[in-house]
Amino acid sequence: MKFPNCNCYKLTQKLKTFVAFSICIATLPFSSVPVVCDTKQDLIYEKRPKVLLIGDSISIGYTPQVQQQLVDIAYVERIDGNAASTMNGLKKIDSWLYGKNFDIIHFNWGLHDIAYRNESSIHKNKLDKLNGKKKVEIEDYRSNLKNLVERLKKTGAVLIWASTTAVPDNEPGRFPKDVVAYNSAASIIMQNNQIMTNDLYSISKSFDQDMFVAPNNVHFSKLGSSLLANNVAEAIKRQIR
Repeated sequence: MKFPNCNCYKLTQKLKTFVAFSICIATLPFSSVPVVCDTKQDLIYEKRPKVLLIGDSISIGYTPQVQQQLVDIAYVERIDGNAASTMNGLKKIDSWLYGKNFDIIHFNWGLHDIAYRNESSIHKNKLDKLNGKKKVEIEDYRSNLKNLVERLKKTGAVLIWASTTAVPDNEPGRFPKDVVAYNSAASIIMQNNQIMTNDLYSISKSFDQDMFVAPNNVHFSKLGSSLLANNVAEAIKRQIR
């Protein structure tokens, strides 16, 4: 696949190759052993497409393995910190993208948007779906996500939406039905913008309990994160081949 930002990489690589070759030639007269001036491997490595992962702590869990699986064919980086809710995304999206070019962006918002929190809750994260307030109502989520998609489209990168992962029935701050509703709203936005979806919801929905770090917790064990990483890596690979 031809990536929209590759021209600048090609120009940069030509310059790097020229400099490397010039240094190599310049040192030949002073070398006592044969020198092979081969920049081919560096050139191939540097021309890897650049990938950005945007997401909450779920993406933090699968990022290292995605990077490992794609190291030979793509340069994968993740935003600093937690993408959190769409409200946080709108505040920080420009800083995440400023001065950088990406060929592929894999992104998600959702779990923080549907979270109910109560400052009086004894839960360490103040989760409380019985007496708390939802972070972002679905109409605001829909509006925020539309604006985020418009901003991401301006990068010229190939965009991949990751559906929000499943929530256990007795999770203290979220309702499973909200994941379905918010994923449905996001799906329409992605379809309208011709953005492909990586269905992490369906994969995580099928997970056994040992795939989660603890009962009634939205976070995944190493095994669960590994399976998500496999899927994310494959979704990205399909856009590189």
